[in-house]
Amino acid sequence: MTKLRAFRRAALLFPLLTACGAADTEESAGSTRSDALTLMDKPGTEAASFTEAGRDIAQSGIYTFYGADTDSNAPGGFDGSAHLFKDSVPLRSYAATTIHPGTRFANLVALSPSWLAGKIQLFPFSPQKLEDAVLLVGKGVSGEFESCGALGPNGEIPNCVTCEVAPDNGQGLPDIARLSCAALPQVAVVRPAAFADGQQIRGLSLDGDELIVSTNDKLVQLKKSGSSWAEAVIPVATSETFEGPVSQSADRLAATVAHQDGSRYVNIYQRTNAATPWQFAFRARSSTSGGGFASKLALSGNSLIVTDDSGVHFIDLVKDAPGNVDQGAIRSCVLSVPAYDVAVSGSGAVVATQGLPITFQRGRQWSFHGGLPGGLFPRDVGQSGTSTLATLWGAAIDGDNVAIGWRNYAGDNPTATGAAIGFGFEDYDCGSVRVLPNGVQARVQKLTPASATAPSFYQFPTNNALDGSSATRWMAPQTPGTTIAFDLGELRMLHHLEIEWGTTYGSNVTVQVTENGTSWVDVATVTGTGGTQVIDLSQNAQAFGSRVRLRLNNIKTTAGTGDWGVSIREARIYRRVSDTCAAPPQLACTGQAASHVCEGACGGGAPSGFCYCDETCESYGDCCSFDGAHRGQEYASGVAAVCGYDD
Repeated sequence: MTKLRAFRRAALLFPLLTACGAADTEESAGSTRSDALTLMDKPGTEAASFTEAGRDIAQSGIYTFYGADTDSNAPGGFDGSAHLFKDSVPLRSYAATTIHPGTRFANLVALSPSWLAGKIQLFPFSPQKLEDAVLLVGKGVSGEFESCGALGPNGEIPNCVTCEVAPDNGQGLPDIARLSCAALPQVAVVRPAAFADGQQIRGLSLDGDELIVSTNDKLVQLKKSGSSWAEAVIPVATSETFEGPVSQSADRLAATVAHQDGSRYVNIYQRTNAATPWQFAFRARSSTSGGGFASKLALSGNSLIVTDDSGVHFIDLVKDAPGNVDQGAIRSCVLSVPAYDVAVSGSGAVVATQGLPITFQRGRQWSFHGGLPGGLFPRDVGQSGTSTLATLWGAAIDGDNVAIGWRNYAGDNPTATGAAIGFGFEDYDCGSVRVLPNGVQARVQKLTPASATAPSFYQFPTNNALDGSSATRWMAPQTPGTTIAFDLGELRMLHHLEIEWGTTYGSNVTVQVTENGTSWVDVATVTGTGGTQVIDLSQNAQAFGSRVRLRLNNIKTTAGTGDWGVSIREARIYRRVSDTCAAPPQLACTGQAASHVCEGACGGGAPSGFCYCDETCESYGDCCSFDGAHRGQEYASGVAAVCGYDD
């Protein structure tokens, strides 16, 4: 094994610091995300003239990391930045500043529990030479990813690497020959020693303490070893070239390959354990693929998902190496929807289509799960009137946490220059069909507000409006302008409200929503009818927020009831589901589906193929994983609902 060729300019080298899940019902609990739908805006207010935040995106547990590779900031002098969020809250921002035209940062990013990485394109790596390199940041003694510094007073992003040009002193040397670049102590800039001059970094994949970097004729493994990184090379066959995308899942590695005959496929490499070298095992092809096969790919155990120019391929791989290198795919399912990116984690997958993200879940085979609704929220319309979410650059998933990279042009909508959208996989399914009190059928998901706030009589408390019983009620004095607010605990796109009035009711009611709890937006004003009233919000793009409230402008009393204040027996709030749930996209599949296999009480050990769990599994530990590479414990979100590991 060779050692990594580290970044050196001005003699500076800085070390790095050290399913089984059943479909949700309308009464389902919320996501494991702290916010089931979050908008992760690029922090700071720097004057970006052009932004594609979310160009590439990665997810690891509670962290989301995305690149904005065409940020342009004259005062800061950088072209591109990367942003790290923790629990959907901005944590760190990174930039690599050079003055050389064409240098760009963060069009490729990667993230593991221990490291984050971002590609620097055309970095002034040595005198008179521009090379691609990788910015690597680890965790320090605090246990947190290191920082390059705080945001500046005007939101300026701190530079992790800076380059300065020395005076010419009459020598007539070009600027690049007089560059002096340095990294801050918390980070390092590296380039594989095995790369020839001018070779580009075409793909990145991080798994634990391993970084896989691809170029046209080789893959390079950079593995943390003590205080340094050891380097190993995986060469490509002479008749092939690597096309860039790579994805590692434990002891299996996938890489897109183009053959000299014009065909494209995915090479699968395997190893016995982390201490043994990678070996070519087999190829994954698809006879129905269009052009650009595997232009993006994602691997999790035995599940491989790749894109081509016209759709997405869900490929089930054999657990071990087959006798014939072209028979590694035992089942292939095709989704005829163009996509920009894909991601997979255990039993869940997300596809960033040319529109909105959709999710898939596997039991015996992959099937449509749900996703976000169209017309997502007010930011989804630019100055031209077109959707700003029409292009989703990146997709990432880790367990129940999903993140989508949202591209947007600053010139189209200056108030929203690109971001990441995060949501909980399990929470954003297709809900259930409900017959509304007015007889209309709708596919929705019921929300469970965390609390309600309103004035009330002591014997008719506010929470009576949320206790699930029509026998109790909330009641307040008859005062025009009285409000009752429901805290949803998370951002939601609302579909409708069902208000079960008491004997007195609001005869004129305004419905309001807020994202931040302070700025309220009117989304409907209705005439109260008494009884159980449906307030339809399904076509209102403004009906998006973390709280919803009713303002009772006028109140109608019913003589002889003894009630003189406004009352609500029950308030039910429903959110929208994906627009495609009514006609879910179908996968066209060929090959053999998985056989049911579980351990222990579910019977027997796993055969050489992969396995899945179903309702006969009695406990969490009895389930094989959906992809066959791990036990069910590693994919809690996929086996929790039926296998009952919480019991």
